Amino acid sequence: MADNLINLRNRGRHAKEDERESPQSRDESESGGFFDEMFWEADESKKSEKQWYWYGGIVSISFLLIVIGVIARSFFFVIFIILAAALVMYYGSRRPRRVSFSLSEEGVMIGTKLHPYRDLKSFWIFDTRRRRELSLETKSNMEPFIVIPLGDNHPADVRSYLGEFLEEVEHMESVVEKFMRAIGI
Repeated sequence: MADNLINLRNRGRHAKEDERESPQSRDESESGGFFDEMFWEADESKKSEKQWYWYGGIVSISFLLIVIGVIARSFFFVIFIILAAALVMYYGSRRPRRVSFSLSEEGVMIGTKLHPYRDLKSFWIFDTRRRRELSLETKSNMEPFIVIPLGDNHPADVRSYLGEFLEEVEHMESVVEKFMRAIGI
């Protein structure tokens, strides 16, 4: 199994090793049976340094909403705003975790959780100058999309591997994802 792992950090060296393969192993790779798994590590999100005005904006908006809640005598709303502001500031200031990802014949592994292909509907790769991510549509109503950073992976490699197991369908970025990206979380 370890012999069939692809080290995506050393693509150039791996490509030279492929050129020296025997004709038999080339036939295996062309038939799709040579690589059993793709593996990489990446930060769970992009880290953006927050300036004082980011925190000031969160506090100002929260204060305004708290005043509205006090005037309306909605103390549950006030508590909700305080908790929401604390969570936004916490998630905005913490360092992203380093997570391991892998694609195998069984499914997509994110950290220690396996998402089998039978639980997934389709995939799409967002490949722009600022964003290089894999989006997986699931059959779950609770978590309809899973977005995975591709790190240093080449999108064509991921696309060809997943194309054997899932249909490629264009996914649209949700309003929540756009909002979180805009405020830097």
